[in-house]
Amino acid sequence: KNVANINEEMESLTANIDYINDSISDCQANIMQMEEAKEEGETLDVTAVINACTLTEARYLLDHFLSMGINKGLQAAQKEAQIKVLEGRLKQTEITSATQNQLLFHMLKEKAELNPELDALLGHALQDLDSVPLGKYV
Repeated sequence: KNVANINEEMESLTANIDYINDSISDCQANIMQMEEAKEEGETLDVTAVINACTLTEARYLLDHFLSMGINKGLQAAQKEAQIKVLEGRLKQTEITSATQNQLLFHMLKEKAELNPELDALLGHALQDLDSVPLGKYV
């Protein structure tokens, strides 16, 4: 009785393996068709591929593409967040730079008023700087 059950189970498993091998062969044939179409520059007939899929293959493809879509969306959201952080840092750096430039300008202007040699040396540069709008970021 046990031997009969084992033989029956073996036949069932063998049939299942044969079915899986057939499915693998079909998938490989579809992949080869896609590769050949890609090499020849043809467009892939997605409808034909979908119609040729078994329910198990369709579920696998659906799961795969949904996971891929979710992952790509998550990556895009992470990149956007990184961009916002970098833009914030850039803006802060621009503000800091403008503030430092303004402070340096006022210090040079003050020193030039007290030192005629420095005033003569920096005269034109300070006049040019004086005409630049420094309050853009501050």
